[in-house]
Amino acid sequence: MSIPKINNNQIFEPRLQILHEQMDSVLKMLCNLTKADQVFLSFWNDGYSQVYNEDSGFYTTEDLECRQLEKKFKSLFSEVIYISNARLHTLIQDIKFFSTSGKNTNVFLLPLIDAKDDRIGVLGLNMTEEGAFDFGQIVHQIESIGEHIVSIYDNLLGKNAAFYTNKVNFEHMPAAFLNFSINKDAELLDCHFSNHLIRKHPAFLNYSGNSMEKLEPLLQMTLQEFTKMLLKSQNDQSIEYVYPYLVDGKEKKYFLIKIHVSLSTDGVYQCLAFIDDISIHRKYNATLDQILFDISHVMRRPVVSMRGLTNLINLNEFDRNEICEIASKIKVVSDEMEDYIRAMFKIYEAKQEAEYLL
Repeated sequence: MSIPKINNNQIFEPRLQILHEQMDSVLKMLCNLTKADQVFLSFWNDGYSQVYNEDSGFYTTEDLECRQLEKKFKSLFSEVIYISNARLHTLIQDIKFFSTSGKNTNVFLLPLIDAKDDRIGVLGLNMTEEGAFDFGQIVHQIESIGEHIVSIYDNLLGKNAAFYTNKVNFEHMPAAFLNFSINKDAELLDCHFSNHLIRKHPAFLNYSGNSMEKLEPLLQMTLQEFTKMLLKSQNDQSIEYVYPYLVDGKEKKYFLIKIHVSLSTDGVYQCLAFIDDISIHRKYNATLDQILFDISHVMRRPVVSMRGLTNLINLNEFDRNEICEIASKIKVVSDEMEDYIRAMFKIYEAKQEAEYLL
């Protein structure tokens, strides 16, 4: 949990603390997923505004005032709104949080709408023009995360949100996502995968369309084991771990899974997960370890040999023939070292090309 850096309420609101506990990890996930400069979330009826970026972490700011946001955005449609050059746009230029943005800052805004079709807040992110970004991909990501946030908010109000995972559309989400519901008896209620996950994860080889049978291979644990882990805490929680996956009984791939778990009022765990193939990172690390070994052991031998030979010359106790013989040995050692460096370069170059082909 992150406590806001600025809190103007003289009496601390437990509800705000609960909102931070439930929303912070989801905001961080959105920021990491979109590579945004910062993401922000506001529920204006609760006086809740939260900002996250990788440099400062979570913080609140008076520049993002709830009632001003409500006045501006309460009548907007439900679609994602894209604003280029935020500092000069008439919709948001009088909001200090945006007016101090850089000249070329792009803003994505999504009004948050509850089950009664009421606007309860706004989710958004800032993205500079430094480096290209995929417009369609960011829209899909903010829409899906926004629906997940609304569902958590509904649970907080005591509404029955057991249906919400069927509303979140991950079918065309350009990332490896899954969302599922499970009760305290380890019974899987529903489960959905993004098309990207189905295409990229080896667990879906020969996939029959039955999502229930694929969840345990994706989690790399049984539903009973997963539920037992959840039961250790009665609060919303974030889980993160890495596991190896054997492909066709030969190649081993490694996956990082991040899961946000929200406990609804009816005792159902609503889980949103992101899975990333980190195999290439592990292979790069293994290659770097091999390079360090080669430098510290294999290449060190000819270097030590040359140093010893030059030390002999420094003794200045040799005639011309002996010096020529030592010089000849130095040439042999230096040629050996040059050949080894070339061979090592070709080996690592071939490994790198093989990784790109993967």
